[in-house]
Amino acid sequence: MSKPQIIPMHSYDAMPVFANMVLTIMLKYDHVLDPIMLKNAMVELVDRDGWRKLGARLKYEKGNFIYHVPAAFSEACPAITFSHVHYDTPMAEHPAARNIPTSRPAHDRPTVVMDLEPLAPLVRRADAPATRREFIDRGLPQLELHVVTFRDGTTVGVSCLHSLLDGTALGISGLLGAWMLVLQGRGAEVPETCGFDRDPLRNLAALHKPSDPPYRHARHVSSLLGSMVWALRRAWDVWCEPAEETRMVRVPGRFVERLRQTALERLAGGGDKPAWVSEGDVLVAWWSRYATLHMPPSRPVMLTIAYNMRKALAGVLLPPADERKVFLSNCATGLMVHTTAGALAGDPAPTAAEVRRSLQDTGTAEQLAAMHAACLPDPRSQLTSRLVGSPWGDMLIYSNWTQAEFFHIDVAPAVVGGAEGKVVPSFISYRTDSRAWAMRNAHIIEGKDAQGDYWLAGTLRKGLWDRVEAALESERL
Repeated sequence: MSKPQIIPMHSYDAMPVFANMVLTIMLKYDHVLDPIMLKNAMVELVDRDGWRKLGARLKYEKGNFIYHVPAAFSEACPAITFSHVHYDTPMAEHPAARNIPTSRPAHDRPTVVMDLEPLAPLVRRADAPATRREFIDRGLPQLELHVVTFRDGTTVGVSCLHSLLDGTALGISGLLGAWMLVLQGRGAEVPETCGFDRDPLRNLAALHKPSDPPYRHARHVSSLLGSMVWALRRAWDVWCEPAEETRMVRVPGRFVERLRQTALERLAGGGDKPAWVSEGDVLVAWWSRYATLHMPPSRPVMLTIAYNMRKALAGVLLPPADERKVFLSNCATGLMVHTTAGALAGDPAPTAAEVRRSLQDTGTAEQLAAMHAACLPDPRSQLTSRLVGSPWGDMLIYSNWTQAEFFHIDVAPAVVGGAEGKVVPSFISYRTDSRAWAMRNAHIIEGKDAQGDYWLAGTLRKGLWDRVEAALESERL
């Protein structure tokens, strides 16, 4: 470009919950990788037409956040923030890396395998910014690449402000997938982007007309007062007990298959048309039993399932799916299941069916528009947002990254000395640095590894994980 480009922040990217949230994906490889090759491929990608917004500086002007895309990237104005640390030691002897699971467990039941906090030095560099204001004041790129090499392996941390990208845009069909293509010399296959300098989601609520069918959960939409009561209850809980803990759970693939098969059998006996549920539906229902152990049975619970809207809005607000364009922005919302802690303590099959029904019934373009008209007409404004649920309930947030396919990011060309076949992560982790929104009751299904096991990370109030670990002892394949 001949001059810098100014792009207003999109409405969904400007949601208050993303204000000071930094999202990081860490990939662990059992090979020594060339950090400069990794960096150069990322820089080459970000410097492509349509992708350059990822190298923008965030600024605040006249009451609005804007992206300032430099005319050219250089050493003085880099496309990304890159950092590399090398330890001349095996990973098993490093105080942080030795915590990463390296082999299958000795049993086939779900197990809490680690606390994620000790991995912090491998995820981001020591002086990494933690707030949006730090990014602005220091004039830093929003995209970071942190590589840590050892004698026998490498960890790769990719971070950005959550206002820049969501989990899908980070994954195999977005940033990391395109980075992989560039690294493999397949730059011609990098997809085009859409929504680079315009906000296609700004008119989502306006798609809903008064004559259209209402939002299916309209009766659960709280008033402004009810929404404020819920927010104050949550704020009080965080203020009284601010400490949180995030743990990683390995759920054997055979265990999940059995859970799903059992659920399908029980649902088949409930009517003429057997319900179908996915492994992800069953995981959400099953794990919610443990995530709510500390709640009284009568407590209302709102399961909020993060839902990628790209497919539903293709051909409506986004380009048709057959154009295969990548929307590099936030494009996820929450679909709801309303239940109680007592119901979650029982058979997971009915809850799994409700999760599937919510995805099918409220994940259409028509229902997404109705939902936004009812409770999120302007994602940028907290005053116009409404809670979908009971003011006296608790919310569990789930994000399933299985389709982002982080376990399939192949970096074979970057292996020092070369490698035969694909080189994919043996472990992935995530970290969310959040100053605006406490992460308790947020749970991430990170995906399925090469062995077929699922990895799930959850954040709970400090002191609750001991009860979860004890309860998991009773699970058997």
